[in-house]
Amino acid sequence: MTTVSRSITIATMLYGRIDELLNQLERLCTQDYAGTWDIILWNNDFSKVDEINTIVAPFYSRLKMRVVHSAHNYHCMARTAVAALAECELVLMMDDDVIPERTYLSEFASAYERVANQRGDLNFALCACGHRFGPSAAGAPASMVWEQRQGLQFLDQTAAESDVDFAHGNNFLIARTLFLQAAARPMPNAQFGLVDDYWFSYVLCHHLHCTLVKISLPDAFVFSDSAFEPARAMFYRKDVHAARLAFFAYHVQCGWPSLIVTGAPATP
Repeated sequence: MTTVSRSITIATMLYGRIDELLNQLERLCTQDYAGTWDIILWNNDFSKVDEINTIVAPFYSRLKMRVVHSAHNYHCMARTAVAALAECELVLMMDDDVIPERTYLSEFASAYERVANQRGDLNFALCACGHRFGPSAAGAPASMVWEQRQGLQFLDQTAAESDVDFAHGNNFLIARTLFLQAAARPMPNAQFGLVDDYWFSYVLCHHLHCTLVKISLPDAFVFSDSAFEPARAMFYRKDVHAARLAFFAYHVQCGWPSLIVTGAPATP
């Protein structure tokens, strides 16, 4: 088995959880990963520039870190910009509500090498959480799938390893070059940017023929309480839900995933 210590850029989008940042950075300082890694913080809330600069200032001597302050809230679509700015071989998307344990990076890196050796290529991505569609989603309206969970299974970080259709971007590791290939594909509807990880899962699987592997990471991190607060978690927003339903209809029409598609797919 080949062992490789790959360089990793952590990409974190900040908005609405500035109170979590200090703890997150402190935890990153304790990482036991022996390879090279750095972090890019992308701040989507320009009103918090001074506050964020104050929090991160003591960490420049402890972490290899860059901070980008955006005058516009690009939501998580800013991940594409961070991937372009990244200097490392792999990009690890880590949400601002993730509190990493000491082994966070090393567990992700170890799983990446194991899967790479099993496959013999790097045409895959890893995630800690994801969704998998089942046959009963075939022909079902988007509302039945995403609201009633018909033919839809959610797998969290404690679940056993398995392939998924939709890799959540909250903890997502991918080769930088592969992500940039996915990012180069035009998005037909700006609304889909609100569910960017869902969109990229479709592009990676359907157009780039990648495998999305949900790995088991029960002890590598925890989500902060704010991850489940409707006022702060994007998942609960009405416009995000509408985008999710619209995108389901779109990708089924385009023929993905093949397991649930009935009839001839439309031209993507």
